[in-house]
Amino acid sequence: MKKLIPENIPDPRKYTGFLLWQKSNTWEKHVNQKLKTFNITQSEIFQLISLSLLLSEQQEVTQVELANFTGITAMNVSKIIKTLNKKGLLREKQVLIHVQKL
Repeated sequence: MKKLIPENIPDPRKYTGFLLWQKSNTWEKHVNQKLKTFNITQSEIFQLISLSLLLSEQQEVTQVELANFTGITAMNVSKIIKTLNKKGLLREKQVLIHVQKL
């Protein structure tokens, strides 16, 4: 029987990054189950938390600033903001998020 994995491929179980990735996936499943009750995703809740933190330090937050803070793209922040608006969890007039052209 021919091996599918070459011999020089390291065993991922020996690396901390692999274990961290496994635990992260387990944690993500758990959190998603809990958030499902509230009709919100991890991305949405973390954007709201991050936005709240930034607004406690400054009066206005741009989508680019939020993207830089959270480490995701400005385009994804924009999509999440639109979804939060549709769900009634965020009002741009109250929060003052401005779109900046890149």
